[in-house]
Amino acid sequence: MLNKLRRLSLVSGLTMMAAAMLPQTVLAALSRKLFEANTVPEALRNLPEKEAPEPSNRLLIEVPEVSLDPERIPVRIRSELPGTEMMLLMAATAVPPAIAQFTIPVGTEAEIQTQIRLKGTTTVQLIVRAGGKLYTAQKEVKIAVPFDNKFLSE
Repeated sequence: MLNKLRRLSLVSGLTMMAAAMLPQTVLAALSRKLFEANTVPEALRNLPEKEAPEPSNRLLIEVPEVSLDPERIPVRIRSELPGTEMMLLMAATAVPPAIAQFTIPVGTEAEIQTQIRLKGTTTVQLIVRAGGKLYTAQKEVKIAVPFDNKFLSE
């Protein structure tokens, strides 16, 4: 009798663990497709939502207008949309265009500060999933070419 109870507990525990891990496995597969895309439209097609993201003035992207260091560009993103679940940072000229994806736990403030690397002037785009819908905001970052002083001395 005790062995049957142990087996039942073990089987039900393993079943519950597998059920809990399934959504994460599905999300991992979606993320992999997202980061394997070569263009922004291709990456957006890999999101589960099929409608295009709508522009929102409740999203904030803070990046310098001109960056002297393309290796370390500070970025601050923020969503004031209620129910923000995910924030995706993309750059139009980057390959892959998906730079970073952040999952926002329920009850936390949707604000991220990070640094990104860009090869040249591009549009940085923020995609946010809130309430089952996608929203977007974008801002251009210009990468300044370092000035070479040796041409001045000649």
